[in-house]
Amino acid sequence: MKQIIIGFGMLCVAILIFMYAFGVYDFNFVQNTLQSNRSSAVQPTTQSQDESIARLAIESEYPQFKNFEKQKTFFERKVDILIDGGNRYVAYMSFADTVQIGSATCFQVDIVGNVTQIGVFPDPSEAYGGFMSVYPKTCKGLR
Repeated sequence: MKQIIIGFGMLCVAILIFMYAFGVYDFNFVQNTLQSNRSSAVQPTTQSQDESIARLAIESEYPQFKNFEKQKTFFERKVDILIDGGNRYVAYMSFADTVQIGSATCFQVDIVGNVTQIGVFPDPSEAYGGFMSVYPKTCKGLR
């Protein structure tokens, strides 16, 4: 019985290696699926076709955000994208130092591709300082 279990396990590993080698199986898809099943909270995700469409829609209306991460600046730039239902929320963030966020502009792209600017960070009503990121859906600072 032990030999059958070991043989079955080796067969499964061999099938996964074969599928991965020929592009049939995507380990990132499985990892992302497992992570999404662990948490029901909506979280920023990696770049997908849906996210690319959202960025293209924003960057066609707001050309200053084209190639945002590659623009020459002293500190890091980052784009967080959150997908919630048919809407995509995109936060273009610039950091004030290596940790704290200095500014951000947030957009919503609906399922049809309409772009709406949600807001900018820092909002004058918020106390500035100590924020590490922004929530793309509200453009409010996150500590």
